[in-house]
Amino acid sequence: MEESVFESAYPRIILGLDISTACIGACVVKDDGVSEYPQIIELTHKSPKVSKKIKGIEALFLRKKIFEDEFIKPLSSMGITDVVIEEPLLSSNNSYTVSTLLRFNGMVAECIYSNLGIVPKFIS
Repeated sequence: MEESVFESAYPRIILGLDISTACIGACVVKDDGVSEYPQIIELTHKSPKVSKKIKGIEALFLRKKIFEDEFIKPLSSMGITDVVIEEPLLSSNNSYTVSTLLRFNGMVAECIYSNLGIVPKFIS
């Protein structure tokens, strides 16, 4: 039997995120523990845009704030029980890109913990 990454009982409301600095894909599903497939509640993406004049870590801070205000805070009333974040591919040839994505993933994970009280699970 496969070990689950989730700890909560059914029903579960699961938020899945595919994070990049330009676009964050998000899916919210309800798993009742009975149905063969979870029910999709929301499937969307957010593109947190900041001025091109703002660079580096400051741009990441601002993107995280936009994502928090426009997506995570409104989700707080949905009863989310679990959060899964896709880890970035570490085998990229561009170490700067990998470093930036790891930083941003950490910021988004902290944002989820601060707003939803959930420690996200990272999957590859």
